[in-house]
Amino acid sequence: MYSTIIRLVNDTHPLPDEHNAAGLISLYSLTDRAFYLPPSNMLLNCDAAGALNDMCRAAGEEGGFECIITDAYRTRDQQEKKYLADLSRSTARPGCSEHETGLAVDIISTDISQTKKLSKYLRDNCHRFGYIYRYPRGREMITHMVEHTEHFRYVGVEAAGIMYEKGLTLEEYHDPSIVRPNPMEPAFIFMSIFGPRMKGHWQNWPDIDLNELKLLNPDVVGWIYMERTPIDYPVLFHREFPGYYLSHNFSDEPSAHGGIEMLDVPKDGIYILSGHHMKDFSMFMKLIEIHDERTFDVHPVISFDYEGTIYEATWFAAIIKEYSDRIPLPEGEGAEARREWLKRLKEISFATNDIIPDEKDKILICSTCTRLLDGEQVLYGVMRERQSVP
Repeated sequence: MYSTIIRLVNDTHPLPDEHNAAGLISLYSLTDRAFYLPPSNMLLNCDAAGALNDMCRAAGEEGGFECIITDAYRTRDQQEKKYLADLSRSTARPGCSEHETGLAVDIISTDISQTKKLSKYLRDNCHRFGYIYRYPRGREMITHMVEHTEHFRYVGVEAAGIMYEKGLTLEEYHDPSIVRPNPMEPAFIFMSIFGPRMKGHWQNWPDIDLNELKLLNPDVVGWIYMERTPIDYPVLFHREFPGYYLSHNFSDEPSAHGGIEMLDVPKDGIYILSGHHMKDFSMFMKLIEIHDERTFDVHPVISFDYEGTIYEATWFAAIIKEYSDRIPLPEGEGAEARREWLKRLKEISFATNDIIPDEKDKILICSTCTRLLDGEQVLYGVMRERQSVP
């Protein structure tokens, strides 16, 4: 049993096709449960389940947290369905997911505002109960997974204690020859400095030094930020290959998430940005919450620092277009072409308001995939230079 619970499962160490998780029990069978469950049956290894109950009870007694288990054991078929449905490809391939072992759980707080604090408590204490924080930030090059703040893996108290004391991932525990990322590498520096901001925890304009970012990636041209959302990212522009940063991240690595990209050099005061919308609510996911007149003002303003000048863009039009169609832009030059364009946008918008931009106004355009992935949603905002930064 000991060798089974510390088994390494990842994209290079898949489970065999004939794998069957051992010792599964229903979490509903625990009569003294110290955690909440959704209204669907969840299975977990019996030893892992008992340890999970003890860990959640301690979280309540020592930290005042109430835990919800959102995911536990998955069959191969369930994993395959989840993988195929996840267009971001942040879900592990079938056979490469720890959830198929029956030893992994996802835990969040009943109070969403406490989930971050709960995750920190569990990271600091889960080893006492035989669990490890499986995918920590800064070890993505080792685990081949982005940080999952809710994901914990049972390995037994002895192994968990060793990994906690030495700061090891499961990969490093199994292979001591693995070399950790150099903390001076651009990818590591960026995640260390800006990682928390990427998760939307900032409530005011973030203090961003674009010159500092340009030392890490010279393609940085700005920063995009929307209050109380995860939109809090550098804006990148590849002068030779438009669209490059829709498939590569800030560190110039292939990425399903990509980055927020400026598609062309600003012309006639028009700035065009594009980004994916991801199921983990990253990138431009929050933009598709604007889907009709009623929701147009959910997030009415987005802030954009372009080469050191900070603008606030207030949305005035939102359209849906097919992938093959061009983003509607002025047809010609001059004030008359601009007025006709702005008028046309109002006419074709599925959501608009009383804002009427002047033909001399700067315009920010943000595009992302539609909710059903059958086209693109494009939002237009009138830009005003911010006079002061809070």
